[in-house]
Amino acid sequence: MANKIKGKPEKKIEKRIQYTGGKSVCIVCEKEKEGVPVKEDNIIKFIRSIKKRLGVAKGYSLDVCSDCWAKYEEKRKNYEKSMLTWLVIGAALIVIMLLLIILTGWINFVNMITTILMLAILLGIMIGLVFISRYVPKTEMTMEEWKGRKRK
Repeated sequence: MANKIKGKPEKKIEKRIQYTGGKSVCIVCEKEKEGVPVKEDNIIKFIRSIKKRLGVAKGYSLDVCSDCWAKYEEKRKNYEKSMLTWLVIGAALIVIMLLLIILTGWINFVNMITTILMLAILLGIMIGLVFISRYVPKTEMTMEEWKGRKRK
């Protein structure tokens, strides 16, 4: 479920603490708790940049606390399932539109390609917005790895 940290995990965690001032918030219960760090991917960076421009950024580090780990795993699993489902639905809609164009006899090649491209772009934007609105990020390690790291 979680990605393994390449290199030394302690250095990445130290950098994260320096960047955020040591404040951590659980992404599930939204309380100030320390836990398994969330991976800072492009979507998180994009959301942080928008919040910073709007002046609402709080600079918290995003974690998953041990109390919420089971809920997080379920939410992440559901997110991955829905992502696959939406991609299949999008591909099916593009194929259906292509078949409708061919069956109606509208075989002007330029118009057909333009229509398909516009529909693909529109569907891509819609599916992208669904992904971002329901986004559940990956963690940098599993709960077991996090607990083992804390004992050392």
